[in-house]
Amino acid sequence: MDIKTQVEIAENAFIWCINEFGSPIKSLPKLTVKTDKRIRKKYGQYINKEITIYLSTCTTKSKIVKTIIHEYTHFLQMPKSKDIKVYSKLLKTFEYDKHPFELQARMYEKNYYSKCISDLEKMIN
Repeated sequence: MDIKTQVEIAENAFIWCINEFGSPIKSLPKLTVKTDKRIRKKYGQYINKEITIYLSTCTTKSKIVKTIIHEYTHFLQMPKSKDIKVYSKLLKTFEYDKHPFELQARMYEKNYYSKCISDLEKMIN
């Protein structure tokens, strides 16, 4: 899949999340798409109202969409900078894979992936 297609999928999935989930605050997060080939293990991240997707790792439509949903969930959980402190505090108690915010983000991926894919296909056709 070429980079242009990957970016288009990411942007459409991001718009879908905005329409599907809304925003707990007036401003929306920024979407950044990076193509740094040195990044091999990280799919995406959410920090300070910015969702970053790494296309060197998210090489399939499925992974791009799931990662966008996952990171958008983190925006819903932590819309303000001060909310990240809650995440960090919980990280001292829970391992990453058992962190409540991560569990919820993975649940959103699982629960909304099919609907997102279906809606995106309707948008394209």
